[in-house]
Amino acid sequence: MKAIVFDEPGGPENLSVRIVDDPVCKENQVIIDIKFAALNHLDLWVRKSPTYAASTPHVGGSDGSGTISEIGTKVKNLNLGDRVLINPGFSCGNCRYCYMGEQSSCDSFKIMGAGPWGTEAEKIAVDAKNVLKIPDNITFEVAAAAPLTFITVYRMLATKGNVQPGETVLVTGGGGGIGTVAIQMAKAMKAKVIVLTSTDKIEAVHQLGADVVINYLETPDWENEVINEGGADVIIESVGEKTWGKSIKVLNKRGRLVTIGATTDSYSKITVNREYQLLISINCKFLINRNNLLFYI
Repeated sequence: MKAIVFDEPGGPENLSVRIVDDPVCKENQVIIDIKFAALNHLDLWVRKSPTYAASTPHVGGSDGSGTISEIGTKVKNLNLGDRVLINPGFSCGNCRYCYMGEQSSCDSFKIMGAGPWGTEAEKIAVDAKNVLKIPDNITFEVAAAAPLTFITVYRMLATKGNVQPGETVLVTGGGGGIGTVAIQMAKAMKAKVIVLTSTDKIEAVHQLGADVVINYLETPDWENEVINEGGADVIIESVGEKTWGKSIKVLNKRGRLVTIGATTDSYSKITVNREYQLLISINCKFLINRNNLLFYI
């Protein structure tokens, strides 16, 4: 089969389309013929950093959709030709975290495309427990774009952030995948949404429903504007060093800051005393959960 492969970390010039061996279907797996594969910022990290790819050559891609072309002997409730998407979070299924529904805390947790080969290929073998049927009203294209980003944002806002109607949500990276989904989902939860973004993405962010849009390039002291808006009850923090300190500063009492990664530099030190005074809650982790994906789909 054809796949997009890289042999060593680096830029896009390291990617090439080549022929690799077809996947072998184990008894508890299915083979999916990929129709669409979606890109995430995670794909950049995997390609650039040797710590992500378990081995090379490597095939990336954490999100994908397609049809089942082969079924393992022990697989039930799935059929040849089923339209499916893939839950990209792999866990043991037997530890206390998996039983709690906190699969991303499992010691053996991995994300497809970041370690195991991913969806940037014509076919992929996936454990049946990580495969979900796509409803008839959802296209392959939409289904492929949903899992990693939508599950993550739902967990950040609903589970970890516990967003309530009337609260204010600050989205620090409004132009990326996490940010665009967070804006729409927070509005659906009846929250006020403040977004930090760059000049070229302002119009798009407004169209997604943001209540307040701040151009951080033109407003380097953006934290003052957020404070003037009443501060933030929940912060979706995905930028890192450039916004971390100011995010803590604008967080209201009993505020919740939820972070999933740093698209700039790693996170800086924070003042524990402020956390103590304001009873701030900070959550940091990959936030993939099978039940949330089932609910969303």
